[in-house]
Amino acid sequence: MTARDGAQDKGGNQSAAQAIECFALSSRFRPFVAALRRKFACRVRYRFPWIDDDDLDDAWQSGVLAVFEAKGRVTMSADDLADAGRFEFRLGAYLLGAAYKQALTRLRAAGKNSLRMTSLDVLREDEAMFDKLLFELGEVEPGPEAQMQLARRRRAVEQCIARLTELARTTFMMALGGMKDISIQQETNAGSAVAVRRRISEAKSRVIECVEKKTGDRS
Repeated sequence: MTARDGAQDKGGNQSAAQAIECFALSSRFRPFVAALRRKFACRVRYRFPWIDDDDLDDAWQSGVLAVFEAKGRVTMSADDLADAGRFEFRLGAYLLGAAYKQALTRLRAAGKNSLRMTSLDVLREDEAMFDKLLFELGEVEPGPEAQMQLARRRRAVEQCIARLTELARTTFMMALGGMKDISIQQETNAGSAVAVRRRISEAKSRVIECVEKKTGDRS
């Protein structure tokens, strides 16, 4: 039984929650979710290429679960419920939105890194790494000025990292490149891993504050 059939059986008055329950039991549901999962993965990996497989899977599963647990708050018009194509489009938008939000939450919390990097030259040359640092500064709203804003931030990031002390810059770049605290401690002869974490935190705060002052952006 499809969502459309269920809606028609109820004279077009079936609630979105009931429609979702019916759709979840239909033969169409599994391929629908599989196709949406692929679309979600492509979108997130294009925007955030450093995200790892576990975070991607967790984000998707958590997003889907969040929508189904709160399906009573999903709103759809009578036309959406009466047409299978419109229903799937609306439900897909809810699922993608919830999963994307989960992915952003994981990226902000974990700060996943994918490449080793110890110099500013490498940062300039690596688009994914640069995008990761820009992400820490907050998302750029889409629009005609987005590329100009990103270019301005890139220049500011270069200038602000260059202003760090040599030790702070080296430590920060190693951390940005994915090195563990203990490895950075050994490479920089730091007193402890705690000192390394403090130095990374201070360097990051200085870079973000510096970039915000130069660009006038606030995350």
